[in-house]
Amino acid sequence: MSKAESKLQESKKLYEDLNLIFIKNPQINEIGFIISTKEYDGQENKPFVLVDNKLGFSFQWMTQLYSYAFTYFTELKLTFDKKMNDLSERHQQLLVNELLQATRNLLIINAENITALNQRKEFINLKYIKHKDEITLLNLIFTKHPKSGEGWAHRRWVLTDYFKKSGDHLDHEIELSVCKRVAEIYPKNYYAWTHRWWLLQHLSIDIILKDLEFTEDWIKRNISDYCGYHHRYLILTHLFNRCYNNNNNSSTMNQENLDEMRIHKIWENEFNFIHKIINLYPGHESSWSYKRVLTLFWLEVAQPIVFQRNISTTVPITSLQQESKFVDSILEDIDSSYYEQQKSFAQRYLLSIYELKFTKFKDSVDFSIDQIKNNYSILLEDLKKYYCNLTTNTTINNIFSDNNNNNNNNNLKESVREKIKDIPNLNEFLKNNQSYESDESKSKIESEEEYELPPYLSSLPNDKGNGRKVWIETYGCQMNVSDEEVICSIMKSSGYTISNDFKSADIVFLNTCSIRENAEAKIWLRLTELRSIRRKQGRPNLIVGVLGCMAERLKEKLLESDMKVDIVVGPDAYRSLPSLLATLEDGEQQTAINVILSADETYADIKPVRKSDNQVSAFVSIMRGCNNMCSYCIVPFTRGRERSRPVESILREVKDLSDQGFKEITLLGQNVNSFNYYEEPLDNNNNNNNSDQKTKLEIESLKPRDGFKTIYKSPKKGVTFTKLMELVSKVDPEIRIRFTSPHPKDFPDDLLELIKNQPNICKQLHIPAQSGSSKVLETMRRGYTRESYIELIDSIKRVLPGCTISSDFISGFCGETEEDHNDTISLMEYVGYENAFMFMYSLREKTHAHRQLKDDVPTTLKNSRLTQVVDTFYKKLKEKNQSEIGKHHLVLIDGFSRRSEKDFVGRTDTNKKVVINNIENQDIKVGEYIIVEIIKGDSEVTLKGKPIMKSSIDHFNNIYNHENKFI
Repeated sequence: MSKAESKLQESKKLYEDLNLIFIKNPQINEIGFIISTKEYDGQENKPFVLVDNKLGFSFQWMTQLYSYAFTYFTELKLTFDKKMNDLSERHQQLLVNELLQATRNLLIINAENITALNQRKEFINLKYIKHKDEITLLNLIFTKHPKSGEGWAHRRWVLTDYFKKSGDHLDHEIELSVCKRVAEIYPKNYYAWTHRWWLLQHLSIDIILKDLEFTEDWIKRNISDYCGYHHRYLILTHLFNRCYNNNNNSSTMNQENLDEMRIHKIWENEFNFIHKIINLYPGHESSWSYKRVLTLFWLEVAQPIVFQRNISTTVPITSLQQESKFVDSILEDIDSSYYEQQKSFAQRYLLSIYELKFTKFKDSVDFSIDQIKNNYSILLEDLKKYYCNLTTNTTINNIFSDNNNNNNNNNLKESVREKIKDIPNLNEFLKNNQSYESDESKSKIESEEEYELPPYLSSLPNDKGNGRKVWIETYGCQMNVSDEEVICSIMKSSGYTISNDFKSADIVFLNTCSIRENAEAKIWLRLTELRSIRRKQGRPNLIVGVLGCMAERLKEKLLESDMKVDIVVGPDAYRSLPSLLATLEDGEQQTAINVILSADETYADIKPVRKSDNQVSAFVSIMRGCNNMCSYCIVPFTRGRERSRPVESILREVKDLSDQGFKEITLLGQNVNSFNYYEEPLDNNNNNNNSDQKTKLEIESLKPRDGFKTIYKSPKKGVTFTKLMELVSKVDPEIRIRFTSPHPKDFPDDLLELIKNQPNICKQLHIPAQSGSSKVLETMRRGYTRESYIELIDSIKRVLPGCTISSDFISGFCGETEEDHNDTISLMEYVGYENAFMFMYSLREKTHAHRQLKDDVPTTLKNSRLTQVVDTFYKKLKEKNQSEIGKHHLVLIDGFSRRSEKDFVGRTDTNKKVVINNIENQDIKVGEYIIVEIIKGDSEVTLKGKPIMKSSIDHFNNIYNHENKFI
């Protein structure tokens, strides 16, 4: 037996032993990991310990067990989805039982496995699982994974589904006790508290008020737990809003026993409660933060209503003087060992109240302007002294003096800026008060604004690579490939080496995709492999980083998982990679994270490092982010809002690629044709732009195509995508220009005319449809109907005869009916796409669909519909490829065929892949344009052709009458 076979048998035995334990001990009520001191021999020394219905897992066997369980589950699920109806009733039940065991085993080890959770949802709908049994399993899972966000979301789904179908009432006491127990296992458990709040919103006022009593006791025992404070804040604001939203329906208020005086009494008690907590424990920042949010809500929301209705209230937060007295009383205990710390928290609190009162309620402040300015300056000075240990004769002015050239003072200046970056200066504090501010001071304030990186990013050197080797694995779309080139440039400039050998790497970056569940599943599996490599191959110091969209979506979950992730960095934070690595290598932190989304980051100043040996084609990113907020899509949440790169930098990069000999460039963006840059670009052919050109650029604006709409405000006038394409195409007429991925709404007629008249802009367009049903498109929030989409397709075919069209399709979206699906099939048959990306719908957290819609199409039906979509596409594609026989195309040779080094492979202007056989005796090189006659088109993927002659874009265009009509 080979080593692999032996390991497989061992894994299978582990899996079977686990199943046997649950069969023999159905009362297991707790699970956990243990460290085993004995090797597993398959008989006596098993990696499981069962004591008093508590099951312990040997930690070192979890990766192997999970890997086998996941593989086995995948095989079972495939059988269930495709062959279930072909099985006998007995075999169907056996398959279901196996899947139930497999999903349970997976979730016990990794409660975040969405595929397993979705499978169990399907089984609940099919009545293979009882709702109460599922809740029991979740109770068991939470003993080991109390902070599983997916687990809590699944629990809410199960409860909602049960009460909707059964009509029973929720046993809230049991659920609240579960939240309490789980929160005690894992302090600061946001997910347990979120579930508790979800429950309370479905219950009566009396129960909600009773929960205030519970959380009061909780906070007294867990002073630093922000979650308890946040929960109380939600209750209090909910009660206030519920009272005043019902003020025109007195019967409802009386029924709920919720009147204005009672609400005011509750808020009065809350302020008294937090005052007592702070008096007893003044050195805890959580209590000061809670007092701040309470005060801000009362000042901004509640107090204006109280004054408007002339309601008498005893809530003790009406003046700056009272708040100042409260803070002063806290600072009387100067002998406290935490005096400086509690002084800092108290003064930060008072600063925020001063700023709010002065900027938003300046007409009702009870201090004079001079008093506020003076008090504010004193507070700010005290904070600076505390953070920087300054001497008493150090003033704000000499710290920040621009004329001070002393190195020590400059270092001190930077230290101050880093440590008090969140504290507004006096000018910022006063800047919103127009009535006390001259135009001169206003302009001065605005000129002083600057952007500063967080201290832990900006204060570290960027040259600490010392030749350490970085291995990057990229998953997902072309944008991620482009991002990898940016990451390589950043790392190389900081002294790191980009490795071509994983085994020699010191650092591994996974550049991830989060668009679908399967994409993330690949990353989790790879992280499992890397964890095993660290242990088994003796590489404990290997640094593992998760970058990109998955990092942005999951954030701290990655660091908190047992996958040993060291660095988590979002798509807008790649510049911070060297600094984050430095914090790890210096031992300052065990993990590092930066997932801050930027409003302006485009990496325009970074010259990408092309990793590929292929010097034929390259990507150029022209914009980042997305504003469209389609209901199914996670991209706006992982890549932020749209922002366009400066035109000048784009043209410079394209010119650089031309000089290097590249022959094809693809412009990239999440919605690439939504490009809209506000500044005037440099004219490539004339550096001295004339006034006519300047005026033309300034008056262009971007508006949706007729029949299309958008949910966001149209951008300012600027350089549109059509103008950018014109400028890029003129950099080098012998470079092909493509672009992806566009949105159908941003295809104006002038863009189609430009593509028609510019020979080096490829006649291949990606027009994502997503669905052929107007109803589904509206639910998706795509901004167009089936009819308007078809009108666009007809316009393309009319203006650009011979242009190929590709698309994206999602099968099984929320609420999709059989009629909707048939509309998609008919659209595909009408258009005749020549490339398509087709997927089954995968629910993504944070999206509109996740919050507002129901993923109600069963997985089996999604699969069958997707199969029909795929079959329809390939049927039409085969017909299209057959019609290509005998036509001539200009093919750009980009490499050798994978099947034979004797065959070249290239792509046509319309992006069709062409294989050219037997090129040994022909004078053809990679990167050359060849006119090719298509001789075979029976493949669903590639065409075959024979070379006619070498050519160029201009030469080929002249031969075929400037119209690119193929013979």
